[in-house]
Amino acid sequence: MNYQDKIKSLQAVLKQHPDDLKTRKALALILSENGFTQEALANLTLISTYNEKDSSLYYNMGILYEKLDDFDDAQKAYEKAVEISPDNVDAFYNLGLVYTQKKLYKDAIKCFQHVLNSDNDDENTWFNTGLCYFKMDDFEQAQEYFEQAIALNQEDIYAHFYLGNIFIKTGKNINARQCFQNVLKISPDYSWAYYNLALLDYNEGNIQEASKNLDNTLRYNPKDVEAYKIYYKLLRKTGNRKKARDILTFGLKSCPNNGDLFYYLSEEFKDENKDRQKEALTLALKNYQTLSVPPELIKQKLAEI
Repeated sequence: MNYQDKIKSLQAVLKQHPDDLKTRKALALILSENGFTQEALANLTLISTYNEKDSSLYYNMGILYEKLDDFDDAQKAYEKAVEISPDNVDAFYNLGLVYTQKKLYKDAIKCFQHVLNSDNDDENTWFNTGLCYFKMDDFEQAQEYFEQAIALNQEDIYAHFYLGNIFIKTGKNINARQCFQNVLKISPDYSWAYYNLALLDYNEGNIQEASKNLDNTLRYNPKDVEAYKIYYKLLRKTGNRKKARDILTFGLKSCPNNGDLFYYLSEEFKDENKDRQKEALTLALKNYQTLSVPPELIKQKLAEI
């Protein structure tokens, strides 16, 4: 029997016995599994009015609210689940994720610690705890948790990646480079690892290596605006004006609404083509939300033209 037939069969039972909570819960779960989120939630909400002591009920409601990006109600549902059943580790874990989403990092850490008290080898929980500390700029604690996540799973690319970012922030560039190389050994198409390697190379004056890593960044993520920006600055720095202009042109094909790229392009035309400069400045101003220079500067340059 396929899921459509199962749904019809359960609905037929409920039509005859609308108070059959067991059948309604079964219907809600199969609806949830097959993408009928609103319908599943409606059924679970109805059940909750009759049964307020079922922890799994609120746990599943939390999952559905998350699917709807309703993190406030997801939080309430998970909190109710752990209130009913303090040993519901899955609910604590998901509640921690919701707190993280809402930037309630200290509350999230408490939830994740509850999970680790139950299962100290849960690599995902070690990582997510580290992520909370990272978001709180507590890099010493974050490093400890990311390293433990890696000890439990050597192929956790995100733990390697965030650990590399910690080393950048703490000035340990050699360690950072090793972390990003570890990421690429596991996932050779991880564009942000190439980008961070390019930043290290750029800041250390390794122009050739920075160019290679930026090429790979844009190969795997042609919409990485920051990569276009730093590549442009690198090419201008080395005097390669033609390629610098080509990078901006290519960047604007992939990111056509970026004010900074239009502003950089206007700088390329300021000494040779005032019409092209004016056009680029006008488009930069139109996309002022993505400008890193004050819009007043653009207006001033337009007035001068």
